[in-house]
Amino acid sequence: MKIACLAASLDHVSLRYRTGQYIPRLEQEGIAVEIMEIPSGFAERVRLFGRLGRYDLVLLHRRLFNLPNFFLLRRAARKLVFDLDDAVFLKDSRQGARPSRTLKTRFRRTVRAADRVVAGNAYLLSKVLPLNRHANTLPTVVDPLRYEGPRKPNEREGLKAVWIGSGATLFYLEALLPHLEKLVDRLPRFTLTVISDRFPEETGVPIIPIPWSEKVEADALRSADVGLMPLFDDAWTRGKCGLKLIQYGAAALPSVYSPVGQNRSIAVHGETGFGALLGEDWRRALISLAADRDRGIRMGLAAREKIVKDYSVAAHFPDLLKILGETAAS
Repeated sequence: MKIACLAASLDHVSLRYRTGQYIPRLEQEGIAVEIMEIPSGFAERVRLFGRLGRYDLVLLHRRLFNLPNFFLLRRAARKLVFDLDDAVFLKDSRQGARPSRTLKTRFRRTVRAADRVVAGNAYLLSKVLPLNRHANTLPTVVDPLRYEGPRKPNEREGLKAVWIGSGATLFYLEALLPHLEKLVDRLPRFTLTVISDRFPEETGVPIIPIPWSEKVEADALRSADVGLMPLFDDAWTRGKCGLKLIQYGAAALPSVYSPVGQNRSIAVHGETGFGALLGEDWRRALISLAADRDRGIRMGLAAREKIVKDYSVAAHFPDLLKILGETAAS
């Protein structure tokens, strides 16, 4: 089987986890995957779409098109699978998680015309099923082997927290920083490692900036004591697939997180981390982990066990293989 995977950007973190990391296993099954970046110009897109008939299946990653573009894509693709791991029918949290008539129209068109839709969580699936019954849930996953290695114990007082993400989601962390500033007085040696392409400015929280790269992220996570995943509670975040929590768990870190959407399924409050609604909840959870390091280690190991079982490549590769095979043969 030959698959063409279309994405807006080859560097998108979602593409790496939703498709890229499966490619070696797919190749072992005799399935060739070619990832293609969607050009910005219409003429270049027409040429790209014209080549899609050579493939048994086209996997469209998140992207929504206007009617002329989508008509050409759908006409060219023998089979079309639409994969989404965000509420792409909405504006994001920075724009108020508001409905968009244009996005909604494009979303409905794409879902209805697809031979199969793959949704990253149950919330997204609930938006798909009224439009297309040929749909499955496939969570975002990681390869836990990438995060294996000796933890670097934190021997000093205080606590070393970590946040990983792109500049596009940094505003969730920035909204939490005023609450963490109040923590510094109670944990004088508290630090926050930020692994990203952009970093907070003008904050009273001691920040350790680490420019993101695939080579450094696993080691940087393992050097921390706890992972943070703050979110707003809105329609956009309910569609998110919790990659940060999954990465923290794979690195055997306990987490403090906003109990929103998929986060509630990935983490278990009191067992793998602490759900936190208010600023005081965040501070209380972090102080508790600073006071009882052994508990944090136990919670981190429990988190890793859950990720290996429920959110690993090995756990869900058979599901992906089945989806692709059934769609191509239908």
